[in-house]
Amino acid sequence: MQLTNPEGKSVDSLAKSHSPAKKRQCEPVWSMDRQVRFTAGLLILNGIALSTINANWLFLAAIVALGMVISSISNTCALGSLLKLLPWNRGDQGG
Repeated sequence: MQLTNPEGKSVDSLAKSHSPAKKRQCEPVWSMDRQVRFTAGLLILNGIALSTINANWLFLAAIVALGMVISSISNTCALGSLLKLLPWNRGDQGG
């Protein structure tokens, strides 16, 4: 039994035709949700680490945490909107 995709092409022929060099270059490596969680976590960890030098850095962690709470309540994401502006998240639109 040979596996086929919905277009009727066999899996073997698809594997041969899709070499790594043909991979879409505008496709983000991580999903937007994953990028937001990574960035927020990194900012919080940096705020906590830097608070050992100066306690005012805890405000960074608090502001990011508050932003996450507001984001979940309002179902919007300001950090996601900012991350969409980065070159690897623009896709084929150019800039």
